[in-house]
Amino acid sequence: MTSESDRQAFKPLPGRTTPSSTACEAVLRDLLPLVGAESPAADEPDVMPSWRHRARRAVGKAVAASEAAPDEWFEPLMRATVLEPDPGFSRELVKPAITAFGRRRVQLALLAYLDTGTAADVAGAARAWHGTEVQITYLPGSRTPTPESLAEWEETSDLRERYQHLRDRAEVRSAG
Repeated sequence: MTSESDRQAFKPLPGRTTPSSTACEAVLRDLLPLVGAESPAADEPDVMPSWRHRARRAVGKAVAASEAAPDEWFEPLMRATVLEPDPGFSRELVKPAITAFGRRRVQLALLAYLDTGTAADVAGAARAWHGTEVQITYLPGSRTPTPESLAEWEETSDLRERYQHLRDRAEVRSAG
């Protein structure tokens, strides 16, 4: 059973504030030809999540397959990531963005949405942030991180601190 003090101590991140699926679909429609991906066949209106899923996958694959993704892809890709209402599916855009543009640049873009975005942008950036986290790997049979994963973790420590600060600020704003 959850007590009132538990609810106060463990406030969730901002949730879905407004339906962003329509906006996400519009950005994906623009992204598909930009990245050279084929648009999935249009479904009936009541099956649009299926279209969005196929479109998101097509965009992600095209970005991941690109040897040198052009800069013009970055902003619309990040916008689609922030607008994706399902945090599990936003990873399908976050991971290729990290591969193409680098973890730091992707995290900086999400921090900008957290800092200056609308309530919906803040919620979307917070949902997408978790897909940008560094996965620590360990030396076989030990609890010692590999030097590579530790270096990558340390490279983004300043951004993790900034994320925490901006997330806390967003929680205070939404509580007030």
